[in-house]
Amino acid sequence: MKQQRSRAKKGFTFIETLISVFLVACAATVFAASIPLATVGRGKAKYQQRATNFSNKQIEIIRSMGYANLNAEKLTMSGVIDSDQPVATDTYSCNNVDVAVGDRIGDVVPAGQGTIKIEQVDQELKRITIRTTWMEGGRTKELQVGTLVANL
Repeated sequence: MKQQRSRAKKGFTFIETLISVFLVACAATVFAASIPLATVGRGKAKYQQRATNFSNKQIEIIRSMGYANLNAEKLTMSGVIDSDQPVATDTYSCNNVDVAVGDRIGDVVPAGQGTIKIEQVDQELKRITIRTTWMEGGRTKELQVGTLVANL
């Protein structure tokens, strides 16, 4: 004679259900808490990238002009700087350039300001430094990008 085995109970106990609900709630809380941090980080990276793009664009325009054309008059005529009047020693404002394109620094980052500094490093070598500042969360942020242009 065969003995009949008792059927195994199917389903979950109340404790198992409570533990799984607790674990899912913990995971959802961690995920929900990370969303605002990711949004803030994305915003900061966006402004940093925009300032970098603006600075790199200005650097490429200046480098393409060549060593001989790196003076205030030629840079003003080509639309790289606002005026041939320096705002500091060898430093010129570049806030209102690219008006037709809508790519002015004030349009790309909040309260953006840009300057270009042209220094004679050596007899046949100039250093170009683009300084971009903007406001982010009540603080002033700054980015500097530079290059050297030689008279070849």
